[in-house]
Amino acid sequence: MHLERTLYSRAKIRKVTLKHLLLLSICCALIGCATIDISENTFLRPDQRPPAPEALGAGYVMEPVSVTHSDGAVSRGIFLRSPQSIATVLYFGGNEFRLDREGKPVVESLAKAGVDIVIFDHRGYGRSDGTPTAELLKSDAVDLFRFVRLQARNRVVVYGLSLGSYLAASVAETQPIDGLVLEGAATNVEDQVHALFPWYIRLFVQPRLTAGLLAVDNVKALRNYNGPLLLLVGGQDELVPGSLQRSLYDQAKTSTKEIQVFPAYGHKGLMQSVEFPPVLRQFLTNRVGAYAGIKAPELAQHGG
Repeated sequence: MHLERTLYSRAKIRKVTLKHLLLLSICCALIGCATIDISENTFLRPDQRPPAPEALGAGYVMEPVSVTHSDGAVSRGIFLRSPQSIATVLYFGGNEFRLDREGKPVVESLAKAGVDIVIFDHRGYGRSDGTPTAELLKSDAVDLFRFVRLQARNRVVVYGLSLGSYLAASVAETQPIDGLVLEGAATNVEDQVHALFPWYIRLFVQPRLTAGLLAVDNVKALRNYNGPLLLLVGGQDELVPGSLQRSLYDQAKTSTKEIQVFPAYGHKGLMQSVEFPPVLRQFLTNRVGAYAGIKAPELAQHGG
């Protein structure tokens, strides 16, 4: 039984209402208990490359960038620089993120916080080529961070939304990042999937994840991370329950952490709130600056 086109596409998951789940459970009950195989394709949805936009970063100098990975696949994106930036943010979007479709509002929101911005399309998404798997996406994320680390003129903070949170956390697991921002982030994929199946549905339907998805775990990725951590939570998040996001925060080992809840927002969109830029900027100037051993005014004055 395939739920690839209903479970994790945000455009469609809102249609998977309680009524639909109950109907599914009734059908399964009529034929006996069922096991649903959930593959990596449930989470990973590549598409054809759309046309490049005219411009994404008003007021910034924009440079197209690309990184070639060990298997020959190329990740493509943009690097936007401002002479007034206080840090560089490497942004990993969610499962439906394409730079040419959703890049502009992300850039505009991050720019209000006064940062240099680097965004790539995921492997197999938008401008980038290759075939995505969970392991390859994590490996790509490390390659992209190393590229940005060499190119950035100030501190590099990694930001991940939803699917991107797993990639950002995997970078934090092994790389010397200066700060980490996670938005709409679950503890792990297994918990996230089970949260979509209430207990009364699991009486009849058991989701079964592939080994690749079972290995995607934010809690494990952050067990040795001691740097600044900011968790951003939408109070109306329909894909990742607030309890999972709070659990991730509680289990994070770093003492330099904070959690901010945006009550009116769902799984994405909180970047467009008026509260977002000052929250991010304060995190960068205070927590990231303190972690680097630099006073916040000096960080703001010298651009990191």
